Amino acid sequence: MNDTWAVFALISAFGQALSWAIKKKVIDGQGVNVTLGAVAYSSATLLFIIGLVCFERPWVFNDFSNRFWISALYSIIANIIASWCAFRALESKVDFSSLMPLISLTAPIIILLEFYFNKTLPNNEQLIGIGAVVVGGIIFGHKTFKRNLGAYLFFSITLISYSFSSTYMGIMVNESNGLSMFPNVVLHGGIAVGFIFLFFFSKEKAIFRKIAQTGKIKSLLTTMILTGIVIAALENGPTILALRDATASEVFSIKRLMPIFAVAIGYWYFKEVNITKKMILGTVLMVTGAIVITLFKQY
Repeated sequence: MNDTWAVFALISAFGQALSWAIKKKVIDGQGVNVTLGAVAYSSATLLFIIGLVCFERPWVFNDFSNRFWISALYSIIANIIASWCAFRALESKVDFSSLMPLISLTAPIIILLEFYFNKTLPNNEQLIGIGAVVVGGIIFGHKTFKRNLGAYLFFSITLISYSFSSTYMGIMVNESNGLSMFPNVVLHGGIAVGFIFLFFFSKEKAIFRKIAQTGKIKSLLTTMILTGIVIAALENGPTILALRDATASEVFSIKRLMPIFAVAIGYWYFKEVNITKKMILGTVLMVTGAIVITLFKQY
């Protein structure tokens, strides 16, 4: 087996943390959440279309089952809800390093969803992982959540929605006839269309006019496009490359290291000084548990 898959998976973990850091920087106090989703996911879709044409062109017109398209629809809706709620959480005053580690909680939630949909029970190793995540969450969240309850409520919706989207994304992959770029074009394109639709019903048109008067509109749009490039090139693109040489459980177990990068970005970039030893311990436990859950997952 080519060991470069692990490097791609690690890049993907870092890319995920980086993309969310850029999102926080873009939306911080500006009220352009929906616009960010529309521009960023449109940019990511364009890059995936380029990859589709270059690498999967002969199979573009393969037939896909109804199960693929239904799962794609549910995954798109769940991703839009997850992203919008995450934007609302990130625009609050809560620290970046206090939110991102909670992504690890999606691992046990997915286990519960799999039991509900497929009646699949977790194995002994996954039970240990669930215990580590829960204990880590308790340690991490002790005296932390009270600082900004609203942000954590929004992010809890994000976690549940991402768990649903991951479950349906797994179905998409199984029904995609071995393709990798095409499901990403469908997923990211659908999310982009959803945010574009929401833009016309939001108040952000007026906000954009005010930003345009300050002369900062060009730099803002450039940063949003950069976010989409990071999503495609560093977050999800490397995942596709890694999955060519390794199993999904191996790849996503490494990608679960994302919260470690997020805490580092919070400290070094956002200058967050409220990172305590308990938060670090809780993060390590949650990440370790999530890795165990994913590594021993039966795909």
